[in-house]
Amino acid sequence: MVPQAVASPTERGGEPSYIVAVESTHRPHLDANTGSAVTVTIPALCFGLYKVPNDLEGEQIVLNAIDEAGYRSLDSAPIYGNEETVGNALAKCTSVGRSDLFIASKVWNDAQRRGRSAVRESVEKSLQDLQCNYLDICYVHWPVPEHFVETYKELQLLQNEGKIRYLGISNFNVEEYERLTGSDGVSIKPLIHQFEISPFMYRPERIKYFQDKGILLAASKALHRATDLDKGVSAVGAIADNHGISAAQVLLRWSLQKGFMPLSKTSKLDRMRQNRDIFGLNLSKSEIEILDSLTEDSSIRSREERELESKNW
Repeated sequence: MVPQAVASPTERGGEPSYIVAVESTHRPHLDANTGSAVTVTIPALCFGLYKVPNDLEGEQIVLNAIDEAGYRSLDSAPIYGNEETVGNALAKCTSVGRSDLFIASKVWNDAQRRGRSAVRESVEKSLQDLQCNYLDICYVHWPVPEHFVETYKELQLLQNEGKIRYLGISNFNVEEYERLTGSDGVSIKPLIHQFEISPFMYRPERIKYFQDKGILLAASKALHRATDLDKGVSAVGAIADNHGISAAQVLLRWSLQKGFMPLSKTSKLDRMRQNRDIFGLNLSKSEIEILDSLTEDSSIRSREERELESKNW
């Protein structure tokens, strides 16, 4: 099938830095430009593995996400405590091969503080637990002060060795990004920046800065808080009712139309499928504007305080 655009390319400097597209109704993808005239095809929706149980139940959740719901992108991290379970699920998966999946892991704060050898050990342990020969992307989980630059340099070496395909950052502010990319020895621009983005945590200045740099943004906590969705936020609920869809589908569709790669997680197969069933939808300009306006200043202040604390965990 000829790829069809889900959302128009975002024009930056006269050229689209990435485009949300559908290869088929089963396999929607994002195309991200690496900055070196190489197009990277990345699944448009990512299944988050945070809080997936580290047991047989967790294995089944991962298998359901891949085999039954059709997810092709998985977001993992050592701090989640379940990479061995994820690896066991991947070993049992027969519906797709490794090259069909886009698997992410991260380097946690303690490894960064212990130095570059510990960063390398962390990545190699993730590869062992995930039963993979390489990671599609590895993120610096948090920009730990005085350590994140050296962490990133070690990831560059691991990329050169073929253990990581692409490099990513997570939870960086503008100042931290500029310090990273302006450091001697840092020669590879991050492909993806993952941080909290939703209509309830929308920071347009930060978003515009990174998008202008040609960096694909992965929206963690794209569904905000499940408890809020179950209660029904009035504005989101009204839009959902207008389209005959769920509140979660509204939030995920908003992310796609804004040019983000949303992360979502659920243990229930029906919701996995529902969360992927958003590629025939189109939110209107006025609906997007309503969703853009839902973030409160107090929420941003609280989030940025938590970000500061998290870098020192």
